[in-house]
Order: sequence, then structure tokens, then C-alpha cells
Amino acid sequence: MRHEFSLRFEPASGAKFVQAQAYVRALEAALEGLTSLRAALAAELAAKHGWPLPQVRDALTFSIGPTAKGSLIVPLVAGGGDKGPQLASDVIALAFWKETGLELGRVAKGKAGRLSATGAEAFARASAAAKDSSAKLSFATKTGRGTWKSVAAITPLEPALRKHAAAQRKGHRATASISGQIVSLTFDPPGFILATSASRRSVRMPSSLRDRARELWGREVVVLTDAVVAADGAVADLQAIDIRPAATAQAADAGFEKTFGVMRGSWDSAAVSSQLGTTRH
Repeated sequence: MRHEFSLRFEPASGAKFVQAQAYVRALEAALEGLTSLRAALAAELAAKHGWPLPQVRDALTFSIGPTAKGSLIVPLVAGGGDKGPQLASDVIALAFWKETGLELGRVAKGKAGRLSATGAEAFARASAAAKDSSAKLSFATKTGRGTWKSVAAITPLEPALRKHAAAQRKGHRATASISGQIVSLTFDPPGFILATSASRRSVRMPSSLRDRARELWGREVVVLTDAVVAADGAVADLQAIDIRPAATAQAADAGFEKTFGVMRGSWDSAAVSSQLGTTRH
């Protein structure tokens, strides 16, 4: 029998409504948390069950289904972009939700290993948004015409989620490179904003790099930094060590054109040609 999954809002004191802004913020954050878990679990589920990884990723792309009139239960439909059989998405989604429930249960015990700091922070934000409207939040499941049962209650986990995120964020200082575009400069203290493909990052720098940063302002660069690298790979507290222009395809083409034909006159002389001619078979 097919399983259905949802994000469930439960207003306190029997209320029938959730504030619109709280609803939207909670839904957005909960989906961000699920996306983080999808990234963490997809490869593991594919290897464990022998499923093609692209199919697993597609099956774990969630869409919002139609809600019943007067209901605060938001259906989460697996395989929003699935081109394969619906059964495949159902089976993969069931395995995903099972692992999700187990992982969130481990959060409560301080033993979670797959949920990233980003995912934990997202779930904690979802809980906080729901609480702003005096509501509890949980993931739930049902089969057929059965009643919704909790897969994982998010609201009671909020303190543990924040603690897990903080623990994941703790890291060690290391040298790391980050690429992007310098979009603004600050004079005191010296620093700049680097726009990457995912976000904008604040980067501190020694005064000796001011002129270099000004020269490369608005261009794609690679910044060598001293940073705090967390357990989940996130980097923070960026201090620039060096700034270099990023290599581009145009630069590579220019370099090729510049050196093209550099040996002309050395290897195409009559003497060389006659010597090479004697070695042909």
C-alpha cells in the first residue's frame, strides 16, 4: 500500500489557523532541511539498495501536493521530476523517510552523523517559525485512508538541533581556497565581500593586500584564505592570504594564440625536413 508523507502544523489550544508568514518561513526552512538530508543520504541509499543514483536524487525531489480544505497538513510528494515508474519513487521515498526518522532520533541523543549543520539549522528555524504562531511542527506519514502518524517531531528537537549544528560548526583552522567575484571593499578594517555561486562571504585581509583587491575588484578571483573548516566542510572566519585572478577560457585561448607558431622557422627548414624525411616508415 502506498505511503503518503507530510509536514504537519499543530496549532496550540485547538486553533485552526497559523500565521501566514510563520507558515511560509517554516515550510521553506523544512524543505531546506530535507534538501540537506537528501544530499547526505542519496548516495548511501543508492549503494545500499542498488538503485541508480540519478533515479534516487530525482525520487527525493519533493513537491507540495494539494491540501484538504481547512487542513494544516502539507503533503510532500516524492519524485516531483520523476520520469520513471511511480512505484520507484514510492519505494525510494519510504527508505528515505525511514532513515530521516532514525537520523532525527539520533539528534535527540547527540549521536547524529549524517545531518549537516546547515540541515540542522534549517530544521531548527522551521520549528522556531511554527512556534511564532504557537504551533508545533512534525513530519508525518499515513497509508490509504489511515490517520497521520509522526515520523519525526521537529519542535521538541529544536534545542538538540541547535546543539548539533553548533557541534558540527566547530572546526580547525586550515588553508582553504574560495572563488568568486569581489563586489565591494572595506577600508577599516581591511576586507571585501566575495560573491560566490552560492552566497556572499565576508573576507578579512591584511592591509598589504588592499591594492591587490582594488586591482581585482569586479573580476573573478581565487582567494587563498586562513579559515575555520568545520566537520561538514563549511568554512568560516575567512582571512585572505593571497588573491589571484581566476583562470578563464579566454585567458587560455590568449595564451595559446600567443605561443602558436613560436617554433616556426626552426622545425620547418629544408635541413630539418630532409632529416625527418629519412626517418619515415
